[in-house]
Amino acid sequence: MTKQKTNSDGITRRIFTKEVVKLRESYNGKVSEEEMKSIGAILETVDATFIGTSRYSKPENGYDLIASSIYAAAVQAKMNGHDNLWKDLASVENSDSLINKFSRFVKSDAAIVEQRKKKFDKLQYLREVENTPGGLASILSSEKGRADLLKQLRRIEKES
Repeated sequence: MTKQKTNSDGITRRIFTKEVVKLRESYNGKVSEEEMKSIGAILETVDATFIGTSRYSKPENGYDLIASSIYAAAVQAKMNGHDNLWKDLASVENSDSLINKFSRFVKSDAAIVEQRKKKFDKLQYLREVENTPGGLASILSSEKGRADLLKQLRRIEKES
């Protein structure tokens, strides 16, 4: 889990997990065991999605799995007549619903991943340059070398 925020909405993996835990705690004892399990399944899906996922990549199919688990819990709540839980889980009109928070999280997480990938690519390139004969010092000693280095770093930034 990451603590880094972006200029986006600032919802990180850790913050989103805390939101799910907070929702689960707020309904503890107020809804059936079945609904509590479905909220717990959201948390398990979030954890399973990001365990082993690099900070530099988006989870493979993970976002879809999390959204599906939120909707499954919402359907369960609606079928059992727990309208407030349904609203807190999946109502698009409720800006604080978990699905709306999840939507903001996906945008934020994608921005974090993109930002980290660019940094990683630049560091990787600089390591490659450092390992060339003469290293970084020889490249930086000439005007052409500095210009080429900046050009490559900008290219990496655009490609990433």
